Amino acid sequence: MIEDGYQPNARGSMAPAAMSFMRDHGVLKDIYTERDGSSHKTAKGKKLSVRTVKAPGFGPKGIHRFVLPFTVFLKLKDIGGNVL
Repeated sequence: MIEDGYQPNARGSMAPAAMSFMRDHGVLKDIYTERDGSSHKTAKGKKLSVRTVKAPGFGPKGIHRFVLPFTVFLKLKDIGGNVL
């Protein structure tokens, strides 16, 4: 990750860099939750909260950058006759 330009923060943590890496190359889900607020005394209000969670897998950019350069596509007949 450091070779690709993702740096640790001032305290030396790589957590923000990992989230940035996941946003660029991985799969993140943004979950929006909207609640009607009954706690407002004089007005109707809605509370909107957003949280981001990591999902398994690579995005297309991640597959192109980190998987395809090391991938070989073969058929079983290309390997040899007694494979199975």
